Amino acid sequence: MSEVLSSWFGQETGYSMSVISIRCGLTLLHFLWQGAIIGLLAFAAAKLLRNHSATIHYGLHAVALLACPLSVAVTFAMVEVPRGLEKSSQSDSLAVVESTTAVENGTSDLRDVPYSELKPGVSSASPDNATVIPLTNLTNVAAGSALIFSSEFESKWLPVIARWMTMIYVAGVCCFLLRLAIALRGGHRLRAISQAVSDSALLALIQSQAQRIGLKFVSMFAHCERIAVPTVIGVLRPMILLPATLTTGLSTDELSAILSHELAHIRR
Repeated sequence: MSEVLSSWFGQETGYSMSVISIRCGLTLLHFLWQGAIIGLLAFAAAKLLRNHSATIHYGLHAVALLACPLSVAVTFAMVEVPRGLEKSSQSDSLAVVESTTAVENGTSDLRDVPYSELKPGVSSASPDNATVIPLTNLTNVAAGSALIFSSEFESKWLPVIARWMTMIYVAGVCCFLLRLAIALRGGHRLRAISQAVSDSALLALIQSQAQRIGLKFVSMFAHCERIAVPTVIGVLRPMILLPATLTTGLSTDELSAILSHELAHIRR
């Protein structure tokens, strides 16, 4: 596990891992504006179609939700990592491998760097030997400094930002998956303490409402004392839980509307 984390955070990292992490970070940055555009388009379309049926509204928002992962996949395939960063990552990786191999084989060769001899009585910092930079070259020097800063940012900080951004996103996904797992666990507990509906009149009303909205099968209905409103639980075997006092004080039309609403969730 430690080797995986060290590889992800840049220690002993290779060319492919660095490029993949940067592509993920750039993809997430692009999805910020892409998701905003998808949401605004869905909101505007819902306003224009506010007088249409609920089925059209549901289809519209379902298409918007499907467009989000599709845009992420397309962006990840099309996003380009800066070439300078790719070359630097590849050269750094090759340099680390070559130096490690040389040290292991005992063939590393450290040579002395020759220094220029200083003449006695002559100071290298004397005004006569000072180098004068013309003022006309200051613009080129500033431009070169900007390029150095840009390349240093791409090679040093961009991989770090991309890796941490991807890790934060993965952590958020894990938190929401944990939240979903807790909700499913709570649904199983409610299913365990519920009691199946045995009222023949209510069962007949449920059957008629299911046929009216086009359901091919009727989900299981049960009474539960721990809920205050009708609730749909389960994914593979959905169940509709009804409060124990639901039928008290409600007319047949009101009860039919409530049952039809819950059955619509199952149909969708």
